[in-house]
Amino acid sequence: MYPKGSPKYNLMKVTGKKASHGAKKLTPKIKKTTPKVKKPRAQWNPALEKALVDLLDEHNNPYHRGQNGWSAESWNGITKIFHEKYPHTNFTKQQIQEKQKDLKSQYKIIKDARKQSGVSWNYHTHMIEADPHLWQNLIIV
Repeated sequence: MYPKGSPKYNLMKVTGKKASHGAKKLTPKIKKTTPKVKKPRAQWNPALEKALVDLLDEHNNPYHRGQNGWSAESWNGITKIFHEKYPHTNFTKQQIQEKQKDLKSQYKIIKDARKQSGVSWNYHTHMIEADPHLWQNLIIV
């Protein structure tokens, strides 16, 4: 009938049914599931954010970046170096990438706000300064 070890033979052995010749039999798909492990939320502080920005700035060259951003190899290296500098952190590569996206969006917001007329940047406090009536235009909901 079917050779031992073939998928149809194994199916007949498991189900106890005989397969008819000519009728197409589908083998049951066994869904492999990985256990859902909840990763702890990343707790970032200003010092860790600055360290990440400095590290990303060091890797901001054509060797590490492709057309659409950092390469996978570069992200692995950035994650490794970050963990070497801060061994108490256990951020995943994905968490570091998400933080980079977060920081990039915040940077774009501040950059757009600085373009407003009457707005200045205080280099001592690293904050935007503007008159109270200008804040209505700057506040983003």
